[in-house]
Amino acid sequence: MRDVADNRIASKYVNGNTKDKHSVKIKSITPVGEQMVYDIEMEEGGWDTRLKNGVYKQRSKARSPRDNFLIQGGLVSHNSCLIDEECSKDFFEEQTPRLFAADGDMLIAFTPVPGEIGWMFDDLYERARMIYRTKAVRDRIKERTGEVLPEIQITDSSEDVAVIMAATDDNPIYADLAKEKSEREGRPITATEYIDDMFSIYADEDVIDARRYGIFRRLSGKIFKTFNSKVHIIGGEKYFPDGLPHDWKHFRGIDWHESTPWAIGWIAVSPDDEIFVYNEFNPSPEKLITLEIARVVATRSQDYRFVLNLIDPLASKIQPNTGMSSLEDLNRVFAQFRRDGLGTGGFWQAWDTKSQKGRDEIRKRLANSVKVGMPFNNLVKQEGISRRLPTIWFLNNCVQTIQSMKNWRREEWQDRNKLQSKEEKETPQQRWSHFCTMLEGLMKRPEVFQARFGAVGGAPIRPKQYFNSRRG
Repeated sequence: MRDVADNRIASKYVNGNTKDKHSVKIKSITPVGEQMVYDIEMEEGGWDTRLKNGVYKQRSKARSPRDNFLIQGGLVSHNSCLIDEECSKDFFEEQTPRLFAADGDMLIAFTPVPGEIGWMFDDLYERARMIYRTKAVRDRIKERTGEVLPEIQITDSSEDVAVIMAATDDNPIYADLAKEKSEREGRPITATEYIDDMFSIYADEDVIDARRYGIFRRLSGKIFKTFNSKVHIIGGEKYFPDGLPHDWKHFRGIDWHESTPWAIGWIAVSPDDEIFVYNEFNPSPEKLITLEIARVVATRSQDYRFVLNLIDPLASKIQPNTGMSSLEDLNRVFAQFRRDGLGTGGFWQAWDTKSQKGRDEIRKRLANSVKVGMPFNNLVKQEGISRRLPTIWFLNNCVQTIQSMKNWRREEWQDRNKLQSKEEKETPQQRWSHFCTMLEGLMKRPEVFQARFGAVGGAPIRPKQYFNSRRG
């Protein structure tokens, strides 16, 4: 399959048996304009291999086409792996090191049906470095969302993952099937009409998006639906080549846990009411003691002064091995750091857990960021009055925070059909929640969401001047 990408036209043999002992031969895969044309043969009998979740090893010196791809149960390495539909994550992770050892490739064919999407959305699709969409897929996305996407989208991911999104409409076989049906019924039928009729059994447009167009998404249940990687993620080197201004207001937050890694974040608020999430730390309390975690936090905080330091109230729990809480321990350690000249100290206190204010504040700022399009552009005129829209931006080094904003969602019914009789679940999932919870804890406090009023240490630098002065 690698030759398809390298040579554009490939001639390979991939052989295997399904349960009914029909051998499948993929003779060639040829890109022709917007379509990928597959030359496939079916034969009786065949070789004792299997396609579904089958793993195949291509031998360097094959004696025959049969030897090219054989099922490998216990070999150390694989040159290629073909998976049909979503497999278990354990199976996937078992194959990955075997492919690495041979510089191999994995090919997964998957129909992303809503309600049946599992780990692959977060671990593969959302981490793709390149996404290819055929014209049929792009047209459907534009029709459904108004979003215009390129044929080839290059993301900022560093992972070796490519996603190819193709529609049923891209399969040339339906032109022949439509022609046959036209001759049977005595009326002209196009391939599109044939496919429309085939999918007319589905009333849910989301299901049609997935089954016909392969549109891979999980908007349902997302906590922050307006978060957009193209808008909200910015480059720190571009906007803050010398670091964030010291006379902006800076804040720190910690979502504390006894065993789960802590979610620690740094944010700054400009005098024009724009929040910048500019640093993060995700240490495991099972690997690092509180003193070691605090030392990293103090070091990363440099010489910034922090108006407020908030932590999950659970940190107030007394630890039986020390007789004090993690909150008390942090305050003791940070006081000592300040005396030793490490950082500027900081007094940590618990945040409020009884309000939705933080989540609402984030949603409002996300929506405003979409409206203004870029940082330092939030001055708008409404009803003849100029005002600053409160916004929020995420520096691209905050990888865990960004992934959490993209992926945090409510729990879902295992059976999608339950949505016909039940409401969507209101309980957020634990996964991807921690950095979002940290931000919500900070955003509940008026010291943060009203931080534009007043300055720390004198007259603030105007952010628009700060950015423009460095654009050259």
